[in-house]
Order: sequence, then structure tokens, then C-alpha cells
Amino acid sequence: MHWFTSDQHWFHFNIIRLCNRPFSSLDEMQDVLVENTNKLVKANDTLYVLGPDSFEKSLNEDLRIWNRINCQNIYLVPGNHHRKLHSDIGAYRLSGRFKAVEYEFHHKINGQ
Repeated sequence: MHWFTSDQHWFHFNIIRLCNRPFSSLDEMQDVLVENTNKLVKANDTLYVLGPDSFEKSLNEDLRIWNRINCQNIYLVPGNHHRKLHSDIGAYRLSGRFKAVEYEFHHKINGQ
């Protein structure tokens, strides 16, 4: 199964208020997003993350979240909040967590 997601905004406290998300804390938001993802996306599925996933945190902090996701086939397309990632994209690629980290990604799914 192929899944698409975007705009998790890990570590972005103000996104709770700005987007009227029903959470009282970052920990609660991140826990619920991880739990909901794991309920739907299985380990052998493919997950396309169409940024921004994170809000300017370090690779290690991002990986602490991504390592909680059961899916093993994650493709990351960085978004507008990935300023740190733009200068450190190689580390994301080398982390081994993502199948690919690309600013532009073309992939056919079922001929589409």
C-alpha cells in the first residue's frame, strides 16, 4: 500500500494554535501523529512524506520521531521549514532511515 502525508510539523508548538490542532502539548501532538500513522501504515507499506515534517530541529531529534514509525519504506521530500536540512541533506540520506531524501521525486504508482 502507498501512503502520502505532509505537514506533521514535529517540534512546532505554534502549529497547534495556528492550525487549531486539538492538542495541549507538543508531546501529545507528536504521540498522536505517530500512533495514527502506525495504525494505518504497515512496516512493508510505502510512505511518502511531502514536507515539512519538522520545524528546524536536528537530525537526531527528527530521527527520534521517525524511528517510532513502523514503516520501513519512507521517502522524504523536504518542505519549507527544512532550512537546516537543506545544508545537511546528506546526513538525512546517510541516516539509513529513509529510502530517499530528494527535493523533487518522480515515481509511478500503478501506472500513474
